[in-house]
Amino acid sequence: MIGKLSRFVETAIGRLARSLHRLGVKPNHVTVMSFCCSLAAALSFVLVAEHSLKGISAGILLLLSGLFDATDGIMARLYGEESNFGAFLDSVLDRVSEIVVYWALIYSNLVEWSVGLAALSASLMVSYARARGEQLGAKMKGVGIAERPDRLLILAAATFLDQLSVGVLLIALLSVITVIQRIIRARSTMADGQRHDRE
Repeated sequence: MIGKLSRFVETAIGRLARSLHRLGVKPNHVTVMSFCCSLAAALSFVLVAEHSLKGISAGILLLLSGLFDATDGIMARLYGEESNFGAFLDSVLDRVSEIVVYWALIYSNLVEWSVGLAALSASLMVSYARARGEQLGAKMKGVGIAERPDRLLILAAATFLDQLSVGVLLIALLSVITVIQRIIRARSTMADGQRHDRE
């Protein structure tokens, strides 16, 4: 959903990208900054004892992670610094971030383990559906109601509102819907008769 509004926010994020680039920051550095914010959010869920402070710190760190995650790609395009390794690094660290954050929620008993595991599994499947679909020729960008920025915003909002169980359950449900949407898109766009190895 948020991806479809990227034209409206890209200008603001572009300013941040230019400011960071003037300081010598590269897209891969921003990718790592996003990852570090996710790790810090996970640590906040686990280590911060005071409940309201836990919500504020983790929520802000999740938002910062999402902001940097949106910035690295824009910076790479603005300055012609796109690379296969950069895309690979971004994808891998995004997945590790999701794993760490959801396991922190489960470990801290902030959500039921079954709900947290469902949200994590469905979120990873959203990413896999895009990666595999695009590998086979289907355009997946912007497809689905719960891309990673959407999930981060839902989780941050749930953290601020102290409604983590509701937020994580919502992420699980919307992620399942997104996977189904991407399967439908793949089926409608892939050329009939074109064969690929199955995993």
